[in-house]
Parts: sequence; C-alpha cells; structure tokens
Amino acid sequence: MGLNLYFLRHGQTALSCEDVFCGSGLDPELTPEGSEMAEAFVKAYREVEWRILFKLDPAGFLRR
Repeated sequence: MGLNLYFLRHGQTALSCEDVFCGSGLDPELTPEGSEMAEAFVKAYREVEWRILFKLDPAGFLRR
C-alpha cells in the first residue's frame, strides 16, 4: 500500500485576486469562484479515506 499526499490551498478570495497576503488574522469570505473550487474539491475527493489532516495556522505552524 502506497502513501498518497494531497496538498490543497484555500479557495479564491477577493484579497487573493489582488495578490494580498491574508494570513495575519484576516479571514476573508470566498468569492463565488472560490466556493465553486471548494465544491469541486468535495466532489472529486469525496471517496478518499482520509486518515489524517494537517494545516498551517495563521502563524505558519503545522497543526494536526
């Protein structure tokens, strides 16, 4: 059995469209396109058996 790693970035926001960094306490809403991206991810990976999830917190530290 192999190991599959999936990397996912956030969906599109108005700030990301303007190349504005928003990792310092900002939590902008997704644009309609960003919401479509999130829905597409759910549909594409619905059947994957997720064993563990990691994310970066706003300070850039890895959390489990």
